[in-house]
Parts: sequence; C-alpha cells; structure tokens
Amino acid sequence: MRKIILITFALLASVQFAFTQKAIAKIKYEEAEEAYSINDFETTLTKLNEVETILESTNPKVMYLKIMVQSKIIEKKPFNNYKIIENARQLCTKYLKDYENVPNNDDKYRDIYKIAESLKKYPKSEEEFVTKITLLDSLHKQAHKFMYGKSGVDYKMAFILYKQLADNDDADGENGLGNLYLRGLGVEKDFAKAKSLFELSAAKGNVNGQVSFGTILLRKENTKDISDEYMNQMAKNPNNQEATTKMYSDFKKLGERATEYYKLATAQGDNTKYALDPKTLLIFGVSYGGGLYGYRKDINKAMEYFRLAVDNVDAESHYVLGCLYHQGTTTNGKDYIQAIKYLRLANQYGKNDEIIFLLLKSMYETGGFGIQKDKKEAKFWSGEMKKADSLK
Repeated sequence: MRKIILITFALLASVQFAFTQKAIAKIKYEEAEEAYSINDFETTLTKLNEVETILESTNPKVMYLKIMVQSKIIEKKPFNNYKIIENARQLCTKYLKDYENVPNNDDKYRDIYKIAESLKKYPKSEEEFVTKITLLDSLHKQAHKFMYGKSGVDYKMAFILYKQLADNDDADGENGLGNLYLRGLGVEKDFAKAKSLFELSAAKGNVNGQVSFGTILLRKENTKDISDEYMNQMAKNPNNQEATTKMYSDFKKLGERATEYYKLATAQGDNTKYALDPKTLLIFGVSYGGGLYGYRKDINKAMEYFRLAVDNVDAESHYVLGCLYHQGTTTNGKDYIQAIKYLRLANQYGKNDEIIFLLLKSMYETGGFGIQKDKKEAKFWSGEMKKADSLK
C-alpha cells in the first residue's frame, strides 16, 4: 500500500510539474508576442527559444512567430548575419511541410510561403554571402565618392550605384537614391519615389532614412494636399468650422509623425554620427541649434554636427556654419575670420546665393571681429553679386 501511495504522489507531482512548465511556457510566449509588437526582435527570439526549451519541442504557433521575427530582422539588415537567413529558410521548409493540414491555418501558411519565396533572393551559401557584403561595401564607398567627393561629383554615377544598393534592400542605398529623386540630381525629380524610398529606409532603422522621411513629411507636397482638401470645403461653406479644425488637426498629426522619426534618429545619432550623410548632419545641427522638433537647444552639439557636415564638402553646411559665425550664435560669439572662410567655401562648392555675396561684401567693408577692412574684396563680392543677378 505504501508503495502505491508513493507512486501516486510521484505521478501527481509529475503532472503538477508538467502543468507548471506549460504555464511558464505560455507566459514566456505572451512576453515574446509583446516584445514583437514593439519591434524588440532580439527579446522575441530569446523568449521563443526559452519556450521551446521548456516544452522540449515546438508547435505551429511558436514556429510561425519565430519565422516572422527572423524575417523582420532580415528585412532591417539583410546582409548582417547569414545564419539567420539560413535558419529562417530551414524553418520555412519545415513549417510548410509539417503544418500544411493544420485546421484554420490558411492565412499563416500563406504568410510563411511568401517569406520562403522572398528568402530565395539572398545568397545560397555563406561564401556567396561574404562576396555579396564585399560588393555592397564597395558600392557604398563609390556612391559616397560620386555624391560628396572632394575631387568632384557625378550624380549620374551616384544614381546608378545607389540604385544597385536599393535593389539589394540596402537602407543607405534607399536613402541615397531618395535624395537624388528628391533633388533631381542625375535623374528627373520624383517626389513620390523619394518619399517611398525614405520610408523604406526609415523602416529598416536607418538613421539617415529616418531623418529624411521625417523631413519629407513636413514638405509642402504633403501639406498642400491636406490644406487644399479643407480649403475647398471652406470655399463652399466659409463658416465650416469643422473643416478648419480638421485641417489644423491633420497638420499637427503630420508634424508629430515627423518628430517621431527625428527622435528615432536622435536615439542612435550620437553613436552613428560619423557615418551620417551631410544633409542629415545639417538637419541635426539645425534641430539642436534652434531647439526644434522636440530637441533641447544645445549650441555646442549643433556646432559639432555642422563641423562634421562641412567635412563632407557640403555647400549648404558651409553656408549655415558661415552664417552662424557671422551672427555670433556660436559658443564664442561673432567670428568674421571663420564666417568668411565658410561662406567662401560654400560659394566655391556651388552655392551661388545672394546672401553670401552681401555678407562677404559687408564684412570686408566694415571689418572687425578678427579681420581688417578690405575695399578690394568688398568690391569683388559686390561684383559677384551683380554677376549672380545677371544670371537670374
């Protein structure tokens, strides 16, 4: 009798333990789902692995989420880790084979099929993967050289190279190509294509893409659509307070959405600033310098970004930095030596702006803040200004 009682207790304990383990596995799976919902993919994978360890097996639900999260990681950084690509392929194959006839599973089965198809475009071996990374790295360097090179730019070549990168789901390539479409450099201007490319880049967590997409959301091409819609309603009914309220509400939402992307970029900006393109560096500088888009005003940080931008031979950045030195909004007050240096470089790098000519003429005429009066230079820049007027 005693032996029977002990066996019974052992069986009960075993059942209780199994029940407890299933309960813990369920909790961890819910934690994985929660992490996935906020795009914390590393935590999602960790929790799913813990679930499989506890259960000593897997199931359609766990495997489905595991494939989904791996596909998201690959989308963000397709050429970061070959093992994830290979593991995702293996899981897709197993899921499609083992769970074809699971009841009420058609939608999920279709999702996995689409992911399996999308994975076919990636290298089939680790050797091919390494070769691909080397190629993309070379394309990055060449594209940057043709876009911002000190020895001269070639936007048509930059377009070809950024297009190759974008075709390989490269976030930097998508952002670079978007900038060319936006500004009509090496290709005909296309605002819609630029916006789409920036959004793709931003979705991959690329800091340049996040800033570009945040900025483009606030451009007149977007706000015009919103304002026109409600202005037309108000024209039909001048007392349409609802249309007015809705218009301002939509503008506010657009601004808030843009700010979200600026903040996403800021979160990683300090860690990646030496890899940012000049336009993004300039936007960070302006944002910190003016305390815009929810940034705390910080002149030191703004100047740091401006100096990084001018290192990339960007005319606009030289222009902004020159103006800051002229106005005395830098940490050391007005400095005409630095103002003249950066404004002249901005002009040299292709920015033929009347304000540059006026500022240079004025500084040479008045002198002070580190420089002597120079009538010859003042006359020269007055002439440059007239030359610019004649070209309009």
